[in-house]
Amino acid sequence: MQKPEEKRKHARVAVFLEYGLELDNTHYTGFTGNISMGGVYLRSTIPPMSRDKLTHTGRITLNLDGESITLACQIVFIGGDIPKLEGIGVAFVGPNPSATSILQHFLLEKL
Repeated sequence: MQKPEEKRKHARVAVFLEYGLELDNTHYTGFTGNISMGGVYLRSTIPPMSRDKLTHTGRITLNLDGESITLACQIVFIGGDIPKLEGIGVAFVGPNPSATSILQHFLLEKL
């Protein structure tokens, strides 16, 4: 079985950011653990996210050092799907050139 690290296409940057996630008419908030060009790891969600949300799509808003971006996203894992990882894995989906450019600039500054 392939390890999760081997499937990653993008370098991840450990960063603690506030986020807002709209998914199935529910608004989640919390903090990130890391982020990349491909997605973000959510350390926490308020309210807690149920496991039936796996593969659901929504929109996540991130505050990147004072600049806010919103991206379409999909839930790719929920706590416990990967050993020792209790948060939520979110993949960015769909094109958003403006937000992608801002995210890329933010990540380059953090590397």
